[in-house]
Amino acid sequence: MTVSAGAVFSRRRCIRGCSTTHRYPTFRGVRPSLLRDMIKCATLVVLLGLVGCGDNHHPDLAPEFSSPRIEMTMAEDGTLAIDATASDPEGRALTYEATAPQHGTLSGTAPLYTYTPDAHFVGIDAFTITVSDGVSSIDIPVTITVRLVDVAPVADGQELATPMNLPLGITLQATDADSATLTYAIVDWPAHGVLGGTAPDLTYTPDADFQGSDEFSFSASDGFVTSDIATIAITVTQCGNGITEAGEDCDDGNTEDGDGCGHTCKIEGCGDGIVQPALGETCDDGNRNSGDGCDASCHTEVVCAIGRCS
Repeated sequence: MTVSAGAVFSRRRCIRGCSTTHRYPTFRGVRPSLLRDMIKCATLVVLLGLVGCGDNHHPDLAPEFSSPRIEMTMAEDGTLAIDATASDPEGRALTYEATAPQHGTLSGTAPLYTYTPDAHFVGIDAFTITVSDGVSSIDIPVTITVRLVDVAPVADGQELATPMNLPLGITLQATDADSATLTYAIVDWPAHGVLGGTAPDLTYTPDADFQGSDEFSFSASDGFVTSDIATIAITVTQCGNGITEAGEDCDDGNTEDGDGCGHTCKIEGCGDGIVQPALGETCDDGNRNSGDGCDASCHTEVVCAIGRCS
């Protein structure tokens, strides 16, 4: 109770000449006789803290956190450390409980968490951490923005083979997690042959009569990031040595045509561009299409156009 200057309330009377504050450990009401004395005082201010009957302690104070919420940003497919350490004004031990995020997982030991988003998730995820001192509690909303990260393409190396003096068709291979359109660049060119065509569809032609190992390397780009370098290893085999090696269909010990195994160690047949009378061919134009003068069986055919036949 506080009495203004000029009079001070005591338990029995007003005392003039000063201002005094009386504090009572536990307020249980005012006796009628004291109430009459209060009315005589000039000004009376009564400050009361309402507590339970017989309770001589102040109300519990809730835990405190440094900010009303947690807002953080992270990269796609990464991990994020979250410190939700709170304090209690009365020094009470705190417990933590977090709801499950919709697009990721939480690990670690409270109040130190690790958030891991779902694979390739991009967007906003949210959850709540509740902090309690056993009497009062607070909720800490957590919002995490997962931003897109451009993942580099993956270029694939290959091991290929081709007979000596025979061109080899090669399709460069690479994948991109974001399904972007890829472009290709040759990093190191072959030492014993030449490359033609437009990537990813290339043709490797070994140098004349070269036999052995050759290679070249390339990279792939999605327009923003570039892959690691991949290597294409090529073995140029010696056709005609009697050994069927990688890239050869046959090897009869020679490089003569017309004996069933051609000079490129490929099995001879209609459509290989080589006329082989022993196989009954009268023509071979490199394909097995009819209507072009050499039919699908490599026999000469009559082609008529505008009334004229040849």
